[in-house]
Amino acid sequence: MYEKYRAKAFDTISKAESFSFTSDHGPQEHQMSHMSLSLHWIDENFTRQSLVLSTFLSHTQARIYVRHWRTFNNWKMEENRCHYLVTDSATNMSLGSSSLVGIASVHCFIHHLQLVIHDTIFSQRVVKDKLAKTRRMVTHFNHTA
Repeated sequence: MYEKYRAKAFDTISKAESFSFTSDHGPQEHQMSHMSLSLHWIDENFTRQSLVLSTFLSHTQARIYVRHWRTFNNWKMEENRCHYLVTDSATNMSLGSSSLVGIASVHCFIHHLQLVIHDTIFSQRVVKDKLAKTRRMVTHFNHTA
């Protein structure tokens, strides 16, 4: 069954002119960090398409590099069709992704913006106080319900 879907995916992506990639950590349950590598392209109808190429447990720079490199090879990604790999700005992601030859690694603008907004908002004492009061109130009502 797996080979059937893989063959269909190969057929689909073979028509694409170029690709971009995203890689990110998933939710950390039970102290395990899930990482995925996804492929993105625009098809002949100018419709955005995506495909998860791999998901694995890893968080070290070396393992990220090796898994991404294997995935690119397993899916026969040609360098001239690969544009960017977008990641968060974590050091392990930056170092593991920047080592890949032929693919430019860039940090996600939205992720940076979220960090700036988060740090700016939560650094304000009045916001911290309001959140603390709100949490206490919600906790109170959750326990009495």
